[in-house]
Amino acid sequence: MKVRCPTCLGAIPGQDIDLVGRVAVCRPCGEVFALPLPGTDSALATATAPPAGLALPVDLHWSEITAGDTFRGEITRSRLVAIPMLAFALVWNGITFSILAAMLLSGHPANAIFLTLHAAAGLAMLYLAVCQTVNRTAFQLTGGVFAFGHGPVPERGALRLPMGDVAGFTAVERHGTGRNARGRWTVAVRTRDGRSIPLKLALQGNDQAAYVASRLDHALAYLRPQRGYRELP
Repeated sequence: MKVRCPTCLGAIPGQDIDLVGRVAVCRPCGEVFALPLPGTDSALATATAPPAGLALPVDLHWSEITAGDTFRGEITRSRLVAIPMLAFALVWNGITFSILAAMLLSGHPANAIFLTLHAAAGLAMLYLAVCQTVNRTAFQLTGGVFAFGHGPVPERGALRLPMGDVAGFTAVERHGTGRNARGRWTVAVRTRDGRSIPLKLALQGNDQAAYVASRLDHALAYLRPQRGYRELP
């Protein structure tokens, strides 16, 4: 049986396969992934392989693992964007809270009221910078449930839906101009009752959104029980 990387589809040599730990490493792209169990997982790995002609965008930091009845994909955010945000937030908060402390100690705390909005803005910037630095975006299909969220720092936008309610995934463009035009692509969940639920993502192009949607569609098609299916007693 040939083992291929789920990201770049390259063949994995025998020395990079750990049969005891059931993991393998793809040295060209750095992907570490679980080996499928005989039968079911090999079928899942085959079913979720990228379709011909759809390559992983070079600027999308995507990784995935398929094991048993579980598919998990993750997007790692760009740290280059986070560094200036974090530096600016730290400087802003340092200056703001130093002035605020001086005003409170001066015996005229009322003069510090106007700085509270600046302090709140600084804390908000720091929160966004920390999220951009440490958080990953995760998509998981397991146990009959589709789950989406960001972590380890809590963020808004988490979503959980039964797989049976999900019809598929599609790339969509969010409206925006100027700064808001950057990262305006996302993936929407199409439900069986006709809704389209955009996920809280900021992807840089249609190619990234289309790749993620395709990976989720393939995993969903394999893992979701077919209509009319029922377990035998």
